[in-house]
Amino acid sequence: MEAQRAVPRRPEPGCRSGGGCSRCPCRRGRAGEAGRIGSLEQPVRASNPDYWRPFLEELADNAGEWVEWTVLCNAVGLTPRQASGMLGAAERRCKQLPPYEKAWEENQYWFRMPNEVAAVVKELAGKNE
Repeated sequence: MEAQRAVPRRPEPGCRSGGGCSRCPCRRGRAGEAGRIGSLEQPVRASNPDYWRPFLEELADNAGEWVEWTVLCNAVGLTPRQASGMLGAAERRCKQLPPYEKAWEENQYWFRMPNEVAAVVKELAGKNE
């Protein structure tokens, strides 16, 4: 009896890991906006309110617009190096499906939060006050 080999899945367009990582969204199935929103509440409530929440709130205030990395660093009162550490930890809590988009352009990172996600962030921020 011949063992069947699993056929590797092709990475979806825009895949960051080329489909080679077991944690890649291409292998787990893309969560889309519904997955982002559904998984947002726990990381927002569990994270350090001094940095992660203001970071998300700044993005929510500028929903649908690209925001420069240094603007976000200033909003949370951290240096870019410190903010990178905060962001890395927060993205791990979100299981690499953060509630924003990230792009590298003009030698700088840019972030954008979809309007639907921004509405949830604003709602959660209001509950915690």
